[in-house]
Amino acid sequence: MALLDHLAFLVFQKSVTMLFRLYFGYRVVGAVPARGPFILAANHTSYLDALLVGGASRRRLRFLMTDLFAKSRILGWFFTWNRVIYVREDGSNRQMFRDALDSLENGEPLGIFPEGGISYDGEMQPLKPGTLSLAARKQVPVVPMYVDGAYAALPRTGRFPKPARITICIGEPIPAADLFPAHLSRTEALDHGAALLESRLRSLATRL
Repeated sequence: MALLDHLAFLVFQKSVTMLFRLYFGYRVVGAVPARGPFILAANHTSYLDALLVGGASRRRLRFLMTDLFAKSRILGWFFTWNRVIYVREDGSNRQMFRDALDSLENGEPLGIFPEGGISYDGEMQPLKPGTLSLAARKQVPVVPMYVDGAYAALPRTGRFPKPARITICIGEPIPAADLFPAHLSRTEALDHGAALLESRLRSLATRL
């Protein structure tokens, strides 16, 4: 079953990527690490982002996503198939942390959008330090990824994707030691990590 699931995902990923290339001129610059756990952190301007980010990764990602989509009649099965880890809007997120930490422990990469929500104007919003707590806890690297063009293709208020050019730029992994200096308190370290990651993401944007 695991092999069939893997093959089904590869077929899906390749099909979506090909469609994106034809419709958006979708291209990817850079690559994610070939092995080991990491957290991939991308800017967030469109409902297309999870598919765009997932298509740019050579490894299957487990995304952290708000539980508002958990009961979607249309996409619920898809999120379940991709083992999405839901972040509760209300109540405890203890199970979310447990599932995410277990994934990292097993060498699986996670995908997050550290702005905490989709941008309304296409500009990158300040990152929320708490979104990096998993990386700090497990001392895994964070891979910055900048998605350019998704807002023009399908903004938050859009209804159907427009054929805008989309480019993904993947940066070098940022070691946990650089993100979270040992001499800082936990809160200070998370603030420092968020500032460094935001700087790297903005730097990637200037390369496009």
